[in-house]
Amino acid sequence: MYQYEGGIMKGEDNQIEHKIGKAVADNPDLPHEFVRGVLLATEEVKQGMVKPYIKKNRHAVAT
Repeated sequence: MYQYEGGIMKGEDNQIEHKIGKAVADNPDLPHEFVRGVLLATEEVKQGMVKPYIKKNRHAVAT
């Protein structure tokens, strides 16, 4: 059974850390924390944990 912790399920931690390690090795010019943040954000999107961004029109004309 998975335990939910900090946005990602604990049972997925090893799998995600493996992906992070591979991505860091494949992209040595990128900082580890940047790669980690991108991959964690991608997982959060996959799990439906984010809301879509809706741009507000600041110059709307009142009718």
